[in-house]
Amino acid sequence: FYFVERPARNKTYKFIFILVPILILYSILVFVSLNIISNKGFNKNYPNWFLNNLNDKPYNLLKNSEGEQCFRNIEGCSFNKGASKKVFLIGDSQMAAIMFDLKNKILKKNYEFKVSTIGSCIYFPGFDRILVKTGKVDKKCNNEYFLKLEKILNKEKNSIIIFGGRLPVYLSNYWFDNKEGGVEDGKWNETFVPKGEYESLQESFRNSLNKISNNNQIILIYPIPETGWHIPKKLHKMWLKRENKFSSEFIIDPITTSYQVYKDRTKTSFELLNSVKGKNIYRVYPHKLFCNNFVKGRCITHDNQNLFYVDEEHTSNLGSKMINKLILEEIKKIESK
Repeated sequence: FYFVERPARNKTYKFIFILVPILILYSILVFVSLNIISNKGFNKNYPNWFLNNLNDKPYNLLKNSEGEQCFRNIEGCSFNKGASKKVFLIGDSQMAAIMFDLKNKILKKNYEFKVSTIGSCIYFPGFDRILVKTGKVDKKCNNEYFLKLEKILNKEKNSIIIFGGRLPVYLSNYWFDNKEGGVEDGKWNETFVPKGEYESLQESFRNSLNKISNNNQIILIYPIPETGWHIPKKLHKMWLKRENKFSSEFIIDPITTSYQVYKDRTKTSFELLNSVKGKNIYRVYPHKLFCNNFVKGRCITHDNQNLFYVDEEHTSNLGSKMINKLILEEIKKIESK
């Protein structure tokens, strides 16, 4: 009002009197904007390892031959079709985060690699996932989807089938609270409801996998440690608050979470996974990579060179590679038999 509108209405001023300041201001804005863009936000002082992980979303990387994302694809994706050996990956977004790197490693071993990953969805035949407030059945994660998978998997013989996901959420119906200020959204606003065949998720999961394992090798991925914090955002805030604003040095206390909280949180999940037994069952423990290892009694989320997480729960490209290394070790055991 004071700097534009009021002077513009003053008839004693010539038009050029108004136009010139506006053009100058506009030119300054354009110059500053172009300068910021050309310098990529003046991020030269940011550590390279931090920049490389800021916008990392590994669960969206894997695509089929038509360029469609494999994550959330109800039809799943298949690679190296026709190979004599097969590896399946079944799970939620945590499994979607590891599948891009895993696919490349599996294809090198000349397996067909088939993935079916839906958000907040593992493998619970006889159940629908519903939105608690409305009672509506999810269009992708439902008994129809599980039965379709079950039909495919029960026909398989001598295949390797990997199951994993965020079991602690589905079994407790609560998001993660790390008890140190890192709290997600409280109660999960969705839940799994039975269709009649099974009374509990545990019964559905255990019985279904035991049946599949009669003719196939099963690899179970135990719970990946949750963090409660969006790790890149938390590190970014720490970076902005650092004492020396002109230095690229980024030495801070590492962001860690309690190993005891992890054990308490995953107790029921471990019990379920441990109850799936048999000579064809193999197990991968991601927490051994991150917890009670580098820091006693704590679970790490990054080091001075790399982020292991891209948010509160999904592993980064490096974190995924670390987990995939464990998976490949189990596949070698299967091959040696």
